[in-house]
Formats: sequence, C-alpha cells, structure tokens
Amino acid sequence: MKKILLSSILAISLYAQNDNFFELGLGAKQSENNFSSDSSKIINTYAKAEQTKTGIPYFRYSYKNGVFLSKTDINDIFIGASFDKFEIGLLNNLENFLSSTWKNPFLLNRQREKTVIQNIGISLKYDFIKSVKNASSIQSKLYSTKVKNDEVIDSLKRDGKKLIIISKNRYLNFLYDFSFTNNDTKGKASSFKAYKTSLGFVFPIDEKLKIITILSYEKENYNEINTVLNQKIKNKHKVFFAMLKWDEPFALKNKYINFNFIKSKNNSNHDFYLTNDQLTTVSFGFKF
Repeated sequence: MKKILLSSILAISLYAQNDNFFELGLGAKQSENNFSSDSSKIINTYAKAEQTKTGIPYFRYSYKNGVFLSKTDINDIFIGASFDKFEIGLLNNLENFLSSTWKNPFLLNRQREKTVIQNIGISLKYDFIKSVKNASSIQSKLYSTKVKNDEVIDSLKRDGKKLIIISKNRYLNFLYDFSFTNNDTKGKASSFKAYKTSLGFVFPIDEKLKIITILSYEKENYNEINTVLNQKIKNKHKVFFAMLKWDEPFALKNKYINFNFIKSKNNSNHDFYLTNDQLTTVSFGFKF
C-alpha cells in the first residue's frame, strides 16, 4: 500500500492549493504483494503473490492558523508549526491506521497472522522558493519503526530507524523531485538504501480543469543476504500517476473533485518481492 499511495499524494502536494482544505473519497485497489495482509493467508512457495482486490478510504487535509499547521504529508499526518520558510513538527504514519502486514511474511504452509507497522517521526522542511508558479524545498524525515509482535528470524527483524530526505521542485507546469531513504533495521537483511526520482507535468485544460501526470523510478538495494530466500534483494520500482482535477464543479464555490489513477510495479531479483499494484480514487474536496 505504501508505495502506491506515496506517488499519488506526492504529485498532488507539488501542485497543491494554499487554502485550508479537506478532501474525502474512496478507492479501488488491485494488489499483488506478499507483505500486505491483503495477500493469501497461507502460502506454500516463495512465488509471486496472487492478485487481490480491495476498497480503501482516501483523504487529505491541510489546516493552518497562525503558526500552527496540521496536514497530510505524503503518507503521514503532520502536526507542527510553520513560520517564514520553515516547517517543523511530528509525524504519525497513515499506515498505522489504514494497513497491516504479516507477523512473519515468510511463513510457509501455515496461516500467517496480521500485525501492524508503527512509524512515528519528526520532520523539518525548508522552502527555498514558494510561489504560485514556482516552488523548491528540501525536507528531512526521521522515523522510529516498530513491528508489533515481529516473528521473523533475527537477521530480518524490522524494528529500527528510517531517514528520508526529499527535494521537491516545481517550475511553471513542470514537476520533479529526488529522494534518498536509509532504512536501518535491527535485522540487517531488512536494511536498505533507496534512491528515487520523479518527473511530471501539469496540463491546464481551462481555468477550472487540469490534468497532472507523473512518472517515478526508485532503486532499492538491501544491505545483506536474506537467508530465508538465500539472496540479497534488489528492487526497482516504477510508478505512473495521473490526476484529473475539476475546480468548482457545477458552479459550486470552494469545492473540487479529483480523479486519480496510479499504476505501480516492482521488478525484483526474487519473485517473492515482485509487486504489481493499481489504485483508482474519486474524492471531493472543500476549501475553507
């Protein structure tokens, strides 16, 4: 779930309005992911996951009053302060509430049990440029990760720290970003470093209607050999995102509708890590 929602909200945030707003919608997700609790409870081989279909909630918001700021920030709820060009605050990952994983994803021939991954962190952001047409910022996020009742072997333990550094940029209708992730876990076979780049464009149709598209590529290399699979994992994530945004539909002031489509695919050197996800959402937003 994380990878596919990340690109959706990232693309929107690069072209977000400055108003306070609340947006609520529904999504339909198709997923092939052995680490998601939507996958089969019982597996007998380390093969690619079977496809599952689920409905999910979708929401975003931003509220600022003086220096106080609370908002959805990529996959997090951010609560903190914004002043001049700085933002600083606490992060609570949405996946703490909206998704779950397996206590032991690698368990064969027995029923796998669900658990949750808790990500709590802090964020510091600096805006180099922030205007209606152009924007450039750098953000650092540091998380503490805890997997409740983690039952994988010691070399794969997932508790740890995660550092993400993100550079977001917009020049007129051109969007581009870069990010680096260092996931440092107790089990070093679950630790990895990742580099990501995204390119996108905004196509204004008229004053009320626009289309946003974005392509992302991420390379992810694990630190040590996964002794269950007897292989050091290397992943390459590719994501395509498209959004149609309709401001003031049916002449409704301070309202908007978003239609999102996201296709995400992970090519890995092991079948167990292969993923193929698709998400479609429709949401209605209020500006205030």
